Amino acid sequence: MPCFTPLCVVVITVTPVAKRLCAATQEALQQALKVAKAGNKMADLQKAINGVAERNHFSVIQNLAGHGIGHHLHEEPRHVPDNSRGKDRRQLQKGAVLTLEPFLSTGPRQAKEMPDGWTLVTDAGNFTAQYEHTIIITETEPIILTRFC
Repeated sequence: MPCFTPLCVVVITVTPVAKRLCAATQEALQQALKVAKAGNKMADLQKAINGVAERNHFSVIQNLAGHGIGHHLHEEPRHVPDNSRGKDRRQLQKGAVLTLEPFLSTGPRQAKEMPDGWTLVTDAGNFTAQYEHTIIITETEPIILTRFC
């Protein structure tokens, strides 16, 4: 199997805060993967992500999230996990293909879309990090379709 390097690339001078943010975001993804099982709720994913963010004094970008994958890039379920702070009762379904994409930030909880329809930004002076896996939900542990070395 080919080996790919992580896609999270620091594009500024690496500060201790930026390093901590990247590490915490990667940990948030790992914690979410641990609860990504059929029958668990979307709220379980969000709780795992929020727990890492709060423990490290970062915020979660609330208007960005993972999504279902199928015939198109963005499908149902949308907003995986939802940012409703534990109120999302949707259950993870066996066989569902989706992305887990925690976005952690040193400040803002919202990203703004630029006029080009693609670029996302937060307030100046803050850092944001994102790690992502595409997975298949099973009854025991997710099958990870993306691999990092």
